[in-house]
Order: sequence, then structure tokens, then C-alpha cells
Amino acid sequence: KEVDHRSIIMSRSYGNGSRSDLGGLIEKLSSPDKDLRYMAVSDLYKELKLPGFSCTATLEASLCEWILKKTEDPSSDVCGLATKCLAPLLSYASDANARMLVASLCNIQRKGTTSSGGSSLFKSVSLKTLIAEVPAAEGKASSVLADEAAPRMIEVMKSSGEQKGGASAIGESLDILSDLVKKFYFHKWSSHPDIASILLDIFSSPSSDAFVRKKCTACVAALAPHLDDAQLAKVVATCVESLCAAPLGGGAHTLGRAQSSLLRSQVNCVASLVTSVGSRQGLALAEALPRLTELCERHEEEQEDCDDTEALCDLREACLHCFEAFVSGVRGLDASHEGSHRRITSLCVSYASYDPNYAHDEMDVDDEDEENQQGESMDTGENGGGGVADDEDDDDDDFGGSDYDDDGAYSDDDDDTSWKCRKAAVQCLVAVVRAFPHRLAEIFEVAFDALVAQLKDRDESVRCEVICGVQAFLAALAERSKAGDGACAGACAQVVNGKVARVAKGALKELSQRGGASRVKLGYIGLLRDLAQAPGVTLLPHASDLLKHVQGLINDPNLETNVKVEAFGLLQGLFHLSEENAYNTKALKELLSTLLTSAEQKSFKVSAAAFQTMHRALELIYRKWDSVYENVIVDIYDMAYAQVIQADIDQEVREEAIKSLGLLLSLFPSHLPGRSDKALVALYDRTVSESTRVPAVKTLAKIASSGQVDMSCIAERLEADLSSYLRKADHNLRVSALSALATLVETGRLAGDPEVLVKNVSGLISDADVPLASSSIHVLCSLMSMRGKQSVEVVVHHAQPMVLALIRSPLVQGTLAEPLQAFFSSLASLLTVKRCQELLALVEQIGAEPGAKQQVRKTAAKCIASVCQSSKGKGSKSADYAARSVEAASSGDGGDPGTVLALFCVAEIGRALDLAAIDGTSAVVLGCLESPSEGVRAAASYALGCLCSRSPDHYLPVVFEHTERKPKLGYLLLLSLKEVLASAGELTADHVSRVRDFLLLRCETDEEAMRIICAECLGHLVLLDPRNLVPELAQVCSSEVAERRECCVAAYRDAVNSDRIAGHEEVVLGRGVLEAFLSRMGDTDPRVRKASILLLNVLLHAHIGAVGPLLPTSLSLLHKCFEFDPNSLREVMLGPFKQIVDDLLVVRRAAFECALAAVNKCFDAISPEADAFLDLVISGATDHYDISKTSHLTLSDHYSMKMTCFGILSKLCEVCPAVCVKKASAILPPLYKTLIYKLKSDAVKQETERLEEVQNACMRCVKSLSRVPGMQDTEMFGKLMISFNRNEELLRKYRA
Repeated sequence: KEVDHRSIIMSRSYGNGSRSDLGGLIEKLSSPDKDLRYMAVSDLYKELKLPGFSCTATLEASLCEWILKKTEDPSSDVCGLATKCLAPLLSYASDANARMLVASLCNIQRKGTTSSGGSSLFKSVSLKTLIAEVPAAEGKASSVLADEAAPRMIEVMKSSGEQKGGASAIGESLDILSDLVKKFYFHKWSSHPDIASILLDIFSSPSSDAFVRKKCTACVAALAPHLDDAQLAKVVATCVESLCAAPLGGGAHTLGRAQSSLLRSQVNCVASLVTSVGSRQGLALAEALPRLTELCERHEEEQEDCDDTEALCDLREACLHCFEAFVSGVRGLDASHEGSHRRITSLCVSYASYDPNYAHDEMDVDDEDEENQQGESMDTGENGGGGVADDEDDDDDDFGGSDYDDDGAYSDDDDDTSWKCRKAAVQCLVAVVRAFPHRLAEIFEVAFDALVAQLKDRDESVRCEVICGVQAFLAALAERSKAGDGACAGACAQVVNGKVARVAKGALKELSQRGGASRVKLGYIGLLRDLAQAPGVTLLPHASDLLKHVQGLINDPNLETNVKVEAFGLLQGLFHLSEENAYNTKALKELLSTLLTSAEQKSFKVSAAAFQTMHRALELIYRKWDSVYENVIVDIYDMAYAQVIQADIDQEVREEAIKSLGLLLSLFPSHLPGRSDKALVALYDRTVSESTRVPAVKTLAKIASSGQVDMSCIAERLEADLSSYLRKADHNLRVSALSALATLVETGRLAGDPEVLVKNVSGLISDADVPLASSSIHVLCSLMSMRGKQSVEVVVHHAQPMVLALIRSPLVQGTLAEPLQAFFSSLASLLTVKRCQELLALVEQIGAEPGAKQQVRKTAAKCIASVCQSSKGKGSKSADYAARSVEAASSGDGGDPGTVLALFCVAEIGRALDLAAIDGTSAVVLGCLESPSEGVRAAASYALGCLCSRSPDHYLPVVFEHTERKPKLGYLLLLSLKEVLASAGELTADHVSRVRDFLLLRCETDEEAMRIICAECLGHLVLLDPRNLVPELAQVCSSEVAERRECCVAAYRDAVNSDRIAGHEEVVLGRGVLEAFLSRMGDTDPRVRKASILLLNVLLHAHIGAVGPLLPTSLSLLHKCFEFDPNSLREVMLGPFKQIVDDLLVVRRAAFECALAAVNKCFDAISPEADAFLDLVISGATDHYDISKTSHLTLSDHYSMKMTCFGILSKLCEVCPAVCVKKASAILPPLYKTLIYKLKSDAVKQETERLEEVQNACMRCVKSLSRVPGMQDTEMFGKLMISFNRNEELLRKYRA
């Protein structure tokens, strides 16, 4: 309030201020009135924030002097506002005044270290605020601040060591130095070699206390990334040597508090360095691992010998965190220190149960005995599904903290800190699991049992950490299963299944406790949900007990809402066990009663979650119906109905109640007699409100689709409303209404006049929304099928013009043309002969329009064929129309449009009818293949393929013979053959054999287009008889003819990428077959290598499980394809110019595209060689030759390859950030070179746009790199930022 009052006075007294008043403002700074001083400083701050602020040198010096004085003003408000003035003042002041300003601030802090009374008054707020507010960019302010403040902070640290209160001064100086290094990372900190030395001296000084050493550790970690290799090596060696040289005496437990504190600081320093520069000096830091292991060694009598258990626990916690840092941050640790992961895992397992204050009883029950006892005490339900005994008081020594309930079992020590060791050990185990996925089975075998045993830990935070650890193990198991490593996943699942009983029992005890910790309950719920979803793990024996205890949890009135909601999620996850008869009818009835009660609760979150769970339960009960559910179903109906008609209710709950009511009526109508009409009226009333209209419409459609409920009470009103909804702007509502109308039509429940329906549905038929148009046509087809000739006139009047207009859209192609064919087929079957002829004429007119797209003509031909096939006996027989089309194509009366349409009509009719009996068909089609019109040739090729697919005996020899006689028509004839094979026509084994020999002969050509189409044909052919043809193709892959090898590999790629492979995976994707084709990545011919690389890319996307075992070998071959070979460059003459062509560029581009897929799909296979892989990616992003002289024929490939490499780098920033930081000096220069590359002044628009696209991708890569922890601390990234600050265009793109 005081500040607001001053602001009002200030605005009245000074207004906005002006530069001419600066002198007056400075005078008022000396006023004894603190309000006046505050207003003067506030006006000064406003002036300094104005752009273009300037003043005379004298005034500037005076301004700096007074602002400095006001930072020590007695009024805290004045002091705080003056501190804010420092940053803008520093940016505007001259260099001399700026340096004086920073130096004065530092001197003020220094003087404060030895004030009267000897107390430490090292005030660093002003300096810290200045550092925080100066922008982190290269400039005068940041440079002056770093140059002036850092040496003075070092001087403070040197001079404060022996002074009283010096520790506080040193700590504040270290904080300031850390802030400087982190904020101004681009400053050349390596040019201050004394900083590292001073820090190490302070750290190792006997007089330094734990507070100073902690601050010093943080400062060393911040500085380390900016040191050069020699300086960093010295720092690392000093830290490791000091740790290893520290005397231990009889062991860590014999050390005093001071010695333990010093060792802990040294361990923390090593851990911080591992986190900071583990990618650069991780292996050197790893020399400390033996000493860390020694510190963690436990002795039998250490509890009696140790004078300070708390210090010992803190030391071992630091060691465990250091192990975690090594595991997470150092690549190749296990290779350089063989077995290190085993030693670390063993130590973590040991310390996960480290509890020296608990006196273990010799009579504790063995784990296996506990499990056997628990198995004997399981109940057996009506339909199976035993579980844990209901008596919660039994076996109290197993879980839930009962091990510690005995008063004499542990020493009651409030200062017990052993929980820190247990928690750190669990965190380290999680890091081990994530860092060594290829050793997951071994880690599970050693660690999982110990982790599960600690679910009984007496400390709540440790229990939560253990639960998270078990979930991390299960997540790793799921990842291995997803990656296709079935052997590893199976071994891990076997270990988990051995401990499921213990986990379930502990979870049930915890969930059944009244007043237990919510976060522990949430953890157990999440753990059980993960167990239910884990591959290969079964909860079936415990399903009934889990169901019962989760219900008890839901019924607890004192339980938090979020826990209840999570419990409902667990119930839904357990429902899949019902397929194995895990639940009896009594249990399911009780579950429904529980859900019924929960759905009526006032908490909308609980109510909505109960409804969602109830939906799953009702579906389950419908499949396993029993008469015991009768009363519960009625009660659920009454509750849902009451929720639907209630006025003041949450929106989400109402929607779920609507769905429940619809589900009940569609599944159990016979068990709800006399209630359907009332429910239907209530649901119809919900369509009036816009908030519930869509769910109500969907629900009514579901009820109608069941066919078991009489909807006559609302039928007419509902139809009218649904038809009107089709005109609404809400797309979701239109889709829902159309779906509901389709259901009403298909089930014969349409009661009203169809004209309104047809009129509104026809309005949706346009290419603005092709899927919605297809659904609308489907409704019309259903209507014509149900109403017959009663609907013809309405459809012809309203829908036919819209459908004819849709034919003209080039968007209607492929499967989207099928609704059109169905419409014309249904309509033609109801029309008279005359009207069929008129309909054909209308479609022919559209297909023959000049300028129409080829696809439009093909769609028109499909519609014509549908009309002909549906109007048999009405004067429009298919054979007659085909004969007329052959004649039209022969005469060419309609010009090219008419000829193309005629050929397409022959094709579509010939696909369904054998036209071999029509004279001249072959001759006309073959003659059109030589037409000068490209459209006619393409249509003739398509027609020949369709004819051949229906009559292969007649037309296949024609194709073979004509190919021999007319080699120039080979490509068109192969397109025809592809159409035959793609349609899987009536081909016999003899046909397949002849086609195979024909294709293998034709693929031996230098024409790339011919080889591509041959490979596509072979790919389709292989899937007709995979058991015989796949092995043959693998043998041909070893042919001496490179063209054959290329075609075989490409054909196999097309085969495995086809949807028709379903059912043949075992034959087509056999290991021996895959090895034969993937080994071609080492082929001598670049074309074959490229084909094999593209095959691997397809396998990574579509069949990662099949190719998984072959990845080590395949990726090794792939890496060789990344390498740039100078011998692949050659000069070509394009006119008077010499240009460079890289013959292996297409291979490298394909290899990097495949590598991008590998990084996304299976990085685990790459991670062991991540360093070498990143080097290859950097090579791909580098211009190995002058691209300004590169041929335009290959420049596009070069740009595409670079963009792919940028994408790989962006992904690597996520999956292996430490390696990226380590390679920053190699990654960033080629990126910067790409960003500053300029085209020649005469470059065309396409070249400019393409380069801009590449540079945008490069900038996205730079942004991804900037988000990597530690990247901005590297020297090379600092240089990049300096370059950006000097280039406004690059800086703008970077900040965009």
C-alpha cells in the first residue's frame, strides 16, 4: 500500500519525466524524505528504460555515483529500485563508467566483509541482481561484467580465507562466480587459468568448511565445460587424486565426522564433474570408481565401531549418487572398466536394504517360504481366480511396515539417516536399467528380487522410491518387448512372475489400510496397473483379491479424490483378465454395486470415472450374463436415468450418464421392461441442448443399431431433427447425425418421408469433404435398397446432380470411387431402360469433356461399368457397351478424350467380364499403345492390364509377344502386367512361372525406369506364391548380373512393404532370406547397395521385430555406406561449364534416411557405437566439396541428405545428449557453414527456396542442440552465439 501511495504521488508530481530533468532528479536523490528519493529513483529507472537514452559524460558519471549510493539506501524500497537501475545503466554507460560501476559494486561487497564487530556483511544482492538482469548475449555489458567481476571475486576468495567471517564471503563470491559462468557461457573462461587453480585450492584447504566446499563444487562443475582439454584434465586429475589419496584407516566406518565430511565433498565434486563433463573426461573420472567402491564396503562390526552413523550414511549416499552419475553420463564405462555395471548393481542391491538400526531376527521367514505360505492361504472363487486370504491381520511380517512393529526390532533413533542410502541405491538401480538395456535380463536376475523385498521399507519416501523403481524395471521390460527382443523380454517376465505374488500381497495390505499415505497408495495403484499391462506378466491368480480390495479403496469415504480416480483406472486395466474367467458372478455383482454407489457421489471426477468403469463392466457382464445381475441392472438404469434428467449436474457426468443409458438399452432391453420409452424421450430431450447434443445423438444411434428397442415414440421427431443437424456448421454434429441416420435406414426404422432426408443428405455430397460425401452416398444406397422404387424419384431429383458433380472432382480416386460405383449400381437397378440410357449419357458427357483430368475419366468409366452391370436385360448389357467402346476407340471419333474414355470403359468392364470374344479388342488396344497422345497410351496400357487380369490365357501371350516385337513399348506393357499382378487375377502356376522368367529377362537393361517397373511386378508376383518364389528370388540375388541383383532386392522390398504379406510373414521374413537380401549392402554395385538400404529402411518401419536379430550386422554394413569417397567424384561438361557429380551420393542419401529410421525405431542397437555413429552423421552434414560447382542433377540429393542429417542430429539430442555435448566442436561448424551459405546472384527461384528450406532445417537442429543440457556451456556454442549476435538475420531466425 505504501508503494502504491508513492506511485500516485510520483505520477502527480513528475508525470513521465524528461531528460532535461535528470539533474533535478539526481539532486532529489539526496533528499532526507524517503518518499521523494523513491520517486526520483523511479523516474530515473523509467528514463533508463527508454530506447536511445543518453546524457553528458559529467551527468553520466554523477548518475553512476548516485545510483551506487542508493543501492545502500536505508530504505529497502529505494535500495531495491536502485538495484534495478544497474542493468540499463550498465548498457548505456561509457566503457570507463561501466567498469567503474562494476568495480565499485565489487568493492562495496569487499568492504562489507570486515565491518564493525567483525561479522560477515558480504552483501551480494546488487551484484547478483545485475548479473541476472543483463542479457545473456555478446555485448559490452556482459563483457564488462565478466572482465571486472570475475578477477575481483577471485581476489575476495584469496583475501578472505583467514579473516573472521571469511567463509561467508568466499561462499558469496563462489555464488557470484557460478552465476557469471552459467549466464555468460560465451565468455572465454579458459583464458582465466587461475580460476580453476583458486577453486581447487579452496576446495582442498583444511580450513574450508562443508558450506564452502559445496559452493566450490557447484562452481567447478559450471566452469569445467569451458576449460580447454589441458586445464580440464588437470582439474579432473586433481579431484580424482585427492579423493583416492584420502586416508581411510580401518575403513569408512572408522572415520570421524570431519573426515567423512571432507570425503563426501570430494565425492560430490567428482559426481558433479561426471554430470558436467562426463562425455569429455568420463573415463578419467572413472579412475575414482575403486575408491568409491571401497567407501561403500560394509563390515560386520561397523555398527559398533562407527562413532557417527549419520556422517557415514551421508558419505555412502554421496557415493551411490556418484555411481548413478557415472552410469547415466559416461558412455563406454563398462568397456573401459569391465564388469563395472555388475559391481555397481551389486552394491546398489546391498544398500537397497541397508538399515543398520533394524535388528534382523534370525527367525524371519524366508522369501520362498512366505510365498509358499501365501499360496496355501489363497481362496478359490466360484469360477477360479484364487487370491490372498482376506484376513488382513495374518502374515504381518511380510509387508506394509509390519517388520518394524516390534518395539525391540529397531533402535528408536530420530537422527537415523540410513534411508538416504536406501533411496539413493534404488535411484542408481533405475539408472543402471536405463543405461544397459542390452544386459536387462542379467540385471533383472540380480536386482529385481531385492527391489521387491524393499516394498516393505519402514520409511515412506523410500517405499515410494522403490515403487517407482519397480515401475522403471517394468517399463524397461516393455521397451525390450516392443523392440522385438523376445528372449530378453521372456527372461525378464519370468523373473517378474516369480515375484508377482509378493507384489500383489504387499499392494493389497497397503490398499486395505485405513488412513495410509495417499502417495503410497497412488504408487501401488500405478504399480499394479503396470503389472497388468506388462508383456508376459500375469496377475490372474490374484485377480479376485485385487478386485475386492480396490472396491474397498473406492468405498473409503475419507480417501482423496485423485486416489479414487486412479483406482477406477486400475479396475479398467484389470478387466482384461475376465477373458480368463478370473472373476465369479458374485464378485462382478458386488463390483457393479460399488460402481453404482460411486456414480452417485457429489465429486464429479469420481462420478465420471465410475461411469467410465461401469461401461467396461457392463460389456463384460453382457458376455457372461447371469440372472443374478437382474436387480443391479435395474438399479443402474434408475440411477443413470435420474442423472440424465437432472438439471444441475456436471457436464462430464451427464455425458457419461447418457452413454450408460444407451449402453443399457442396447445390451439389456429385455431386462428393462416398460422403461425404454421413458429413457428414449429423456435422451431425445438431451438433443435439444447444444452441450449434450452430440453424445445424445451417438447414443440414440447405438440404441438403434442394436435392433432390440422400439423407437417409434420418438422416430419421426428424431428423423426430422437429425436431418436438420446435417445443415449445421458443427462438423462433429454432422458426422454424428449422418451416422445415426445411416443406422436408422439400415435397420429399417426410418418412419417419415424420405424426401427431407435425401434433400439434406445430398447437400453433403461435394469434394469439400470427401469422406463425409462417401458416407452420405452410403446412406442413399441403403435407402434405395430398403425403399426400392419408392425412393427413386427423390434420389434422382436431389442426389443425382450432386453425385454427377462429384465425378468431376480429381480428389475422388482409388477406394473413394467405390461409393460412387455403389450409388450408380443401386440407382440403375431401379431405373427403366430409357432412364438408364439417359443416365449413361450424362456420365459419358462428363467423361468426354475436353480438359478433364485422366482420373475423372477413369472414375466416369467405373460408374458406366456399374450402370451396365446392374442393368442387365434393360438394353445396356456390359458386353454390348464394351463392343461399342472398342469401336469408338478404334475410330477415334471423339478425339483423344473420347478415345481415353472408351478405353477406360473397356478396362472396367473387362475387369469383370471376359471380352476375348469381341473381335478386334486386342488389336485396338495394342494399336492405341502407339498413339502420339500420352493419355491414350496410358489408358490403353491400363485397359490391357484389366483385360489380361480377367482372361490371362488369351492376353498374357499377347503381352509377351508384343514386348518382343515392340521393345519401345516395353514400359507400357510392363505397366499392364503390373495391373494384372496387383489385381491377383485368375493366374495359374504356369502363368506365374512364365511371368517370372519374362520379368527376370526384362530386368537386364540399362534403363532405370524399366528396372523399377520390373521390380514392382516381381514384388507383386512373389506374394502370389511366396513359399516357392521367395527362395528363388534370394538365389537370383547372388547373380553375376548387377541389374538382376538390384531388381531382386527392390522386388523383395516391395513385397515386404505390401499389405498382402499378412499370413505369409513366416515365409517371407525368414532369417535366412533377410540375411541374403540385407547382405547386399556390401555389394560392389552402388545401385544394389541403395536397393538393399531402402529394404532395411522398410523393415525398420514395418517389421522391426523380424529384422531385430540382424541389426548388429546390418547396421555395420550401413555405416560403411555413410562414408564419403573422393574417388566417387567426377567432372562433367554441361555446355561450357564444368560441374561436379558424386556417383555415390544417392547411396549416402539412402543410408542416412535409413539411419534416421534406425535412430527413431531402435536406438538401442546404435547406442554402443554412438560416438562413431555421430561422427558419420557429422560427415553427412559437411560439404566435402564445393557445392557451388555441383551439378544441378545431384544438388537436390545433396540438400536432402543434409536435411536428413539435421533430423538425425535433432533426434540424437534427445536420446544421447551427452555424446552431442562431447562432439559440439565437430557438430556446430558445418551447421554454421550451412546457415551462412549464399547462392550466386543469378540463382533461380527454385534454388533459393530449396536453400531456404535446408537452412530452416539447419536452424531447427541448432535449436534442438541448444536445449541439450550442457551444450550452451561449451566454448563452440558460445562462439556460435557470438556469430549470431553479429548477424541480425541469423539471430532473428534463432529467436523465432
